[in-house]
Amino acid sequence: MKVIRVIATIFYTLFFAIPIVWLLLTSIKSEIQIGSRDLIIFPDNPSWNNYEVAVTRSGIGRSAFNSFWLSAVSALITTLVTAPAAYLVAQSKGLLAKATTGWILSSQVFPSLLTVIPLFLIYVKIGLYDNYIGAIILYVIFNLPFALWIQRGFIRNIPGEIIEAGRIDGASGVTLLRTIVFPLLLPGSIVVMIYTFINCWNNFLIAVVFLQGNEKQTLTTQMARFIGTEGQGLLGPLAAATVLAITPSLILFAILQRKFSTNLISGSVKG
Repeated sequence: MKVIRVIATIFYTLFFAIPIVWLLLTSIKSEIQIGSRDLIIFPDNPSWNNYEVAVTRSGIGRSAFNSFWLSAVSALITTLVTAPAAYLVAQSKGLLAKATTGWILSSQVFPSLLTVIPLFLIYVKIGLYDNYIGAIILYVIFNLPFALWIQRGFIRNIPGEIIEAGRIDGASGVTLLRTIVFPLLLPGSIVVMIYTFINCWNNFLIAVVFLQGNEKQTLTTQMARFIGTEGQGLLGPLAAATVLAITPSLILFAILQRKFSTNLISGSVKG
């Protein structure tokens, strides 16, 4: 059994590591080496020119800044909204709990692509098209269901005796949330914030449809410009830009991986 686990772990690691290693090697190849019919795994003369092109000539720095602050604000709002909402849902036993569960599950079944055209038409009408605020609203809305589900699981893991003791001591609803629930919910809130930030950072659909100005481009939409209309483009700089784009997410997840995994599992036990 131990041998099977070791083999499965090795296979799993290679499955995810090989594409990343290949991407790193591609980012230091020349366009000739990338387009060569011969399989070139390790370039003879590694070049960092692709990174220079990606950073200095494409405006990727501005796009990365847009992605960062949009993701950070959206993650913060999502966390602040779902914390009290999850407490209300977790404490409910009737129609509200069933309706919320149905909404969460149905939102995960239907692809977000189905809502793009209606939302686009609505945004044009109300003046939120090509607007940072409009993009943040969509980031929050699309991440709310799963974030609420995670927070609800963590709240259900809080011993009911603690909450009941607070009520006996005369704590009102707001005081109960502020002094008891929110401090105990902090691990779940951290998980939600990390999840939402990474999800927004990697999002392409919202940015490409609802943010059209050049100065408002995010990292994912800016990277798409490396590819021409016929699928040909600067593959080297694209690989370099991709490496730069995934690095923050990998670093963030690597630092918080143990806490993230442990807290996510604990929040899912009673979810």
